[in-house]
Amino acid sequence: MVEKHIFLERGRTVVAKARNALADLSDLLGGDYLQACAMIQSCTANIMTMGVGKSGFIAKKMAASFASLGQPAFFVHPVDAAHGDLGNITQHDVVVVFSHSGETKELLHIMHAIKQRAAYVIAICAHTSCTLAKHVDLCLSTGKTEESCYLGLAPTTSTTVAMVLADCLVCAVAQARGVAQEDFARTHPAGRLGQLTTKMVADVMLTLEDCPVVPADGCVLDSLVAMAAKSCPVALVVDPRTQIYLGIQPSTVVQQAMAVDRTLTEVKNAAYLITDVPKLAPSICLKDAHHLLDNLVDHNIDFAPVIDEDGCLLGLFRR
Repeated sequence: MVEKHIFLERGRTVVAKARNALADLSDLLGGDYLQACAMIQSCTANIMTMGVGKSGFIAKKMAASFASLGQPAFFVHPVDAAHGDLGNITQHDVVVVFSHSGETKELLHIMHAIKQRAAYVIAICAHTSCTLAKHVDLCLSTGKTEESCYLGLAPTTSTTVAMVLADCLVCAVAQARGVAQEDFARTHPAGRLGQLTTKMVADVMLTLEDCPVVPADGCVLDSLVAMAAKSCPVALVVDPRTQIYLGIQPSTVVQQAMAVDRTLTEVKNAAYLITDVPKLAPSICLKDAHHLLDNLVDHNIDFAPVIDEDGCLLGLFRR
């Protein structure tokens, strides 16, 4: 019982200190922050980030965030930089260094060389009166913070604030550059957003030979058998003479038919189908296909017929 009390008390302390520190950070966003945004926005090459220990993890996160939004960015370890990796920094790059104390020896040792090579050098430290601030073009302060661990020593609140300040810079510059969802998708081809934007319905649809296709004058039992044979919970209902698509018949509709005839042999498919599901062109992107299905008011449908420009049925889209 005592341990549970400690767990809750410490957890709430961590949240409270982070919340207060972030509120103070919001007040610190002023002229220097605007200047830092302008420096980064002007970058025509790479954003290089640096840091040691916990600050190094924040630097890596900043580089990864920039890269995901289309800005080439790389983390360079200060020790490796002192042993040759400084060659990666060019006169067109912007370097962002993280050090809570501003006294990190590994950074101070190479700052003169970095300053000579980079277009701009920005430091993110607790205070702008630190030694590191004297060797960079601009130093942003994260403000006074109280660490959340019970010893008041482990980097907790300070790292949270530094991370958020880095995110402020990343997000502000991305918006100023007009980064769109399509740009984000191109750097995330394996992610859900990337696939929704870059893939078309034709890339993922079930072809006609893999779909249950049933005539409107057939019985619902035959439709259910066709669904089982194709392992698909939706049948495409067509005109028996012209093979023109008429509607879809989900298994949920079949359940409604069972209330009329338990054997499903006396009810026709034409009486149990949904006709207002949007017809999808094979060339539209998955994002637009999902949007059309989301806008269905009367049905919760995850399937739609795929129809070409000549009105021919091509298959079934399943999101």
